[in-house]
Amino acid sequence: MHIPKILEPDEVETIISFLSQHELIDGKISAGYSAKFVKENLQLSKETGNKNYIDTIVIEGLNRNESVRKAIFPLKIAPPIFSKYESGMHYGNHVDNPLISREPRLRTDVSLTIFLSDPNSYDGGELTVDMGAGTLQFKLPCGDAIVYPTSNIHRVEPVTRGTRLAAVTWIQSAVRNSSHREILYETNLVRVSLINSSPNSQESILISKTYSNLVRMWADI
Repeated sequence: MHIPKILEPDEVETIISFLSQHELIDGKISAGYSAKFVKENLQLSKETGNKNYIDTIVIEGLNRNESVRKAIFPLKIAPPIFSKYESGMHYGNHVDNPLISREPRLRTDVSLTIFLSDPNSYDGGELTVDMGAGTLQFKLPCGDAIVYPTSNIHRVEPVTRGTRLAAVTWIQSAVRNSSHREILYETNLVRVSLINSSPNSQESILISKTYSNLVRMWADI
């Protein structure tokens, strides 16, 4: 799911400015056992002083976004990793870790990448996600995000020109099953449309009841 404008332009600029003022380290430090063999990028150390300042910018952007709330049902959000890919760098096929042991500890149901660089400023660097029947590639405007189930194999294509900056995080959803989240998201779209057109109709009341009962049935909190 492509979610536009998770971050506003001034927030993106603040993050880029912060990254330019701090040393970035080998990205293998945060990779799982198999992923470290295919990962070649740089990232901001989690020990960097005041990193929580830009972490907060990202997490607040996610918390205020209606699409994130309605499609993902966030229960916990991991502190983001800020990555940098220069020419020749890439991240081969991998699956993200199923659990994050650092605080807040969470199960990784949903992966989320926020693009921070102008897509015209670099070549390559597409996020490629294996969907089973094929692959999808994403190279989005700065501030936009792509979200996908963490269980999917994915990669970052080699950058051949310029610099690709991104923020990556993981979310534990209150609704673990991705098919259930999709049903809830689409049911809510119908619900909102019916309420807007006919708020007092029996159909609006019934779809609201159905939506609420499905959330209650599938939520795990």
